[in-house]
Amino acid sequence: MDDHNKNSKSTDKTPAQIADNLIQKTAAGLFLLAASYALSAAIIVSSEESGSYLENVKLALRLIVLVIVFPAFFSFIRMRISRKEYCQESEGYIAEMFKQACVYGFSFTFISLLILKFLVPLYGNDLPADFFINIIMALSLGVFSITFYLLIRDDDDDLVEDDFEGGDA
Repeated sequence: MDDHNKNSKSTDKTPAQIADNLIQKTAAGLFLLAASYALSAAIIVSSEESGSYLENVKLALRLIVLVIVFPAFFSFIRMRISRKEYCQESEGYIAEMFKQACVYGFSFTFISLLILKFLVPLYGNDLPADFFINIIMALSLGVFSITFYLLIRDDDDDLVEDDFEGGDA
């Protein structure tokens, strides 16, 4: 009976919950990757001693991303294989907020590239292109992941307020 409870615990989640979990873990992983890209940019302009320390921190962040995202990804793939008919396309609230955050992240990237086009000739002639690529990646992924969590939080706050307001009507 104990083995049955262990097995049923992993299958208790609905396909939508598994997909939402993957999306949320992916957004968290992208935030950590944003920090990793920021560290890559910092390594370019830092001393050799601090650069080696930052390399270790960057590697640790990337390993944490794997630890966070891979189990959710594995659960999602396992669910897709076993329940093909249930989850053809993610249409839930979390998926919609993920898509909306993608739009904001892309828009921010585009605007950042336009701004850099004008700033680099003025201030960044002595910096390598890798520095700017890492900065753009860090900003884009950071804006995306922060926007995703703000969108979710804002709507969760609205739901709580609606619950209290709806009780009086």
